[in-house]
Amino acid sequence: MTSAVRVVPAVAAFDVDQGFWYSVPAHLSPRIDLGFKVRVPLGGSHVHGYVVECGDRSPQKLKPVSSLSGDLPVFDGPLLAVCRWAAHHYVAPLSTILAKTAPPNAPRTALPGREDSTLSPSFGGEHPAARLGADAATGRRRRPGCLLIHPSDPEWVGPLLGPALGAGRSVMVVVPTALEEERTTHLLQETFPGRVSGASNRHSDRHKTVVWAQLATRGGMALVGTPGVALWPMADPGLVVVVEDGRRAHKSRRAPTLGTRRILRERSIREGAVLASVGPMPSVDVLALGPDFFFSRRRRRLWPHIEVVDRREGGDHGLFHPRTLAALRGVTSGSGAFVFAHRRGFAPAMRCGACRTLRRCRSCGGRAEKGPACQRCGRELGVCRKCGGEYFEPLGAGVERVRGELRRRLGNSRVGMVGEAAPIAVGTEASLVGAQKFQLVVVVDADGLLHAPHYRAEEEALRVMVRLAGHLSGGSGHRLMLQTSSPGHRVLSALRKGESVGFLQEELDRRVEAGFPPQGQLMAVEARGGAPGSASDRLAIEMNGLSDRGVSVHGPAEFGSGLRWLVEGGDLWEAKKEMRVVASRWRKRGLTVRIDADPLDL
Repeated sequence: MTSAVRVVPAVAAFDVDQGFWYSVPAHLSPRIDLGFKVRVPLGGSHVHGYVVECGDRSPQKLKPVSSLSGDLPVFDGPLLAVCRWAAHHYVAPLSTILAKTAPPNAPRTALPGREDSTLSPSFGGEHPAARLGADAATGRRRRPGCLLIHPSDPEWVGPLLGPALGAGRSVMVVVPTALEEERTTHLLQETFPGRVSGASNRHSDRHKTVVWAQLATRGGMALVGTPGVALWPMADPGLVVVVEDGRRAHKSRRAPTLGTRRILRERSIREGAVLASVGPMPSVDVLALGPDFFFSRRRRRLWPHIEVVDRREGGDHGLFHPRTLAALRGVTSGSGAFVFAHRRGFAPAMRCGACRTLRRCRSCGGRAEKGPACQRCGRELGVCRKCGGEYFEPLGAGVERVRGELRRRLGNSRVGMVGEAAPIAVGTEASLVGAQKFQLVVVVDADGLLHAPHYRAEEEALRVMVRLAGHLSGGSGHRLMLQTSSPGHRVLSALRKGESVGFLQEELDRRVEAGFPPQGQLMAVEARGGAPGSASDRLAIEMNGLSDRGVSVHGPAEFGSGLRWLVEGGDLWEAKKEMRVVASRWRKRGLTVRIDADPLDL
């Protein structure tokens, strides 16, 4: 018998998930262990791979490990278990997930020293988040915590992170974007100098590798990073924090479609860390975990009062109601105004040209877009439900049309983009990253959000509007104006109250009743590159075979140059096992396959 290791080669294929056994040469035997990255022979070449098991095997027919990459393991046993779960849940090759635990360069033990800081015991205090922070220091808590506060408010930093860092435990804070990583890192460094590092795509590979090694080897350190760091190893994990977990940036669009909250939740269970969500409103998915809620010390409204503008009043006004235009004309210098329009992700809502009633599907109630059929359920839309009218006009518009109309009405010099000198800026949600505070925020077409053709529409609408309200500066008359043809909508009622948890609980109850996530599970499957006709029929037959796994398969629907299916069920575990086989077969035929577990849009 000889020392041997099972290695999963760094090849993006399901066929190598089980790994292969290799013998360990004598000069490497004392150094190789679980989680190390190595080079091994495979076929006619050498590839990187990850050690997932160690043991003794007969030396016959075993090829030796070629070399060792770095002198630190990139995962341990609990993190390997998280990676195996993620590979199955997101229907991805295990090697693709394991690669996300490793830094850009080979990790080395020799690291620059850090400046130690003494943590004040006053961080615990009487702050509502102090109990959550104390549990992170001791590892006693198993229920997640949800801190309802704006992430830019420094009030939460010390009470939440201080106890864990003071106890020598590691902390990970995951934010949506690189700019927010930079700002959050500075916020935390002011409280914990020498203990906080940031990592995002704005940093060099060398910097990220050094920060990776600090987090992996030294307790009492905090990392602030974008979703790409969610699987980095931590020495003695104490607290994992996801900031504004409902933001779309926390869900990867590229395969594997990892979700930050799901990954960190699994880590908190397997590694004994506390999971905390920080933001003005949680997602329905976090609410379904049964978290304990913690508020700011003042328990104030999390966003200012709003003004709802009924677009049905006073005739046809085009894109802007007279009240909205009057408010925009009143904006002079200073922080100015932001006009929100959706250019991507939401098509414009339509209204009846005769009675100005919002056009909605008679069957599912979804917002009707341009065309004769509902984009959600496929039913014919027909005439206006209220007056029988047959002419419909768009309510929403893209950024360029909105900017053009405002310039025509208010003057070219007054309207521009975020960051320009003009007092009125027009943009999408992406424009808010790094934006200043505004006196006035206007939503041109709230109905386009409220009645979007997917099951998360109302939660997403509330999240976007709360985020817009968070960019209002304090002051008399500073407000969020919403143009809508549905002024009594329950999302707007929640906005008026300044509190989201009650609305989200109702939304969770509705999804449980309908079998939608988080009660049920969804998986979207896309295949491109197949030949038409009989080849497409063959794909459909293979997908319909998943129905034997106790799930519902909807489709195929034409999707660009390919086909798309939606798989739905209470538990997709067995269906995902079968989908790995199907996807592997399709890729060997030359098809491009994308599998989206937990899709945001249907």
